[in-house]
Amino acid sequence: MLVVIDSQIVSSRLSTIEQYLDRLERIRKEGRKAYMGDFDRRLIAERALHIAIEACIDISNHIISSRGYRKPQDYADVFKVLEENDVIESSLSNRLMDMARFRHRLVHLYSTLDNKVVFSILKENLQDIRDFAASVAELL
Repeated sequence: MLVVIDSQIVSSRLSTIEQYLDRLERIRKEGRKAYMGDFDRRLIAERALHIAIEACIDISNHIISSRGYRKPQDYADVFKVLEENDVIESSLSNRLMDMARFRHRLVHLYSTLDNKVVFSILKENLQDIRDFAASVAELL
């Protein structure tokens, strides 16, 4: 049985994404030196990035189950499923799959995180999450 996409659930997660991306943007704008030199700032960035990625995965799983798409094999695969069903573009899917794999590092390999890599993501990949949010908003 297919369920209609619950716009309240999706909108709530989109708001979460926007809130955390705004905080991550502020950290990014403060610069690499400020980021590298402040343990608290790094913790905030890591957690905010984790939550933003998690919200993307939650939204994806909701869309997948609501529309009856195939069951994803793992967190990265949720974005492949959306790509297969023309919800997001292939290039965005690939970037988000990388982001989901990075989420695994944030959650499970936290003791070996490279702060330079995290800051690089802040500089270069936050737009991927914004692009995902824009694609999803079109479904509502």
